[in-house]
Amino acid sequence: MSKFSCEIIKDLLPLYYDNICSEDSKRVVEEHLVECDGCKRELDRIEDEIIIPKKEIEKNKNDGNAIKNIYSMWKRSNVKSFFIGVIISALLFSLIIGVFWFVTGISLLYVPTNAVDIKVIKYLLLTSFVISLFFDWRKYRKNVEKAKGEEEIRQKFVPFLMSIILFLIFLVTLIY
Repeated sequence: MSKFSCEIIKDLLPLYYDNICSEDSKRVVEEHLVECDGCKRELDRIEDEIIIPKKEIEKNKNDGNAIKNIYSMWKRSNVKSFFIGVIISALLFSLIIGVFWFVTGISLLYVPTNAVDIKVIKYLLLTSFVISLFFDWRKYRKNVEKAKGEEEIRQKFVPFLMSIILFLIFLVTLIY
């Protein structure tokens, strides 16, 4: 006789019948069924009472897969919506700051023109910002590939977003 009681095996029989129990449970039930006629009769009773056509079982599995597909599509659309919202927010913020600077005439980068050649410094800074943004983007992509969830992707995006915002602010100051 197996080391598991008939009551435990009877609890596992519906799972065994539906083929959703673990491999270990399946092995234990099969070993017990070899030795116990009472549990074999119980399995036969379950088979007689629960008659579900194979087409119905496959349809239910397909419905489950469809729900999983809908969930993953919904999750992707949430991530996409988040990123679009962040980009739009950054652009609106930059636009508001740009309009404010244009209307008020406030210049945040005031340096006398006789001190240095402003255009050269601006273009050097622009080049360094572009290079920095490129490497931040590469780092962000690597972090996203390693990320394990949507929340972790959002956390990895924040430093990259700050780089974008700084770059946009610099572009606005470059124009004015």
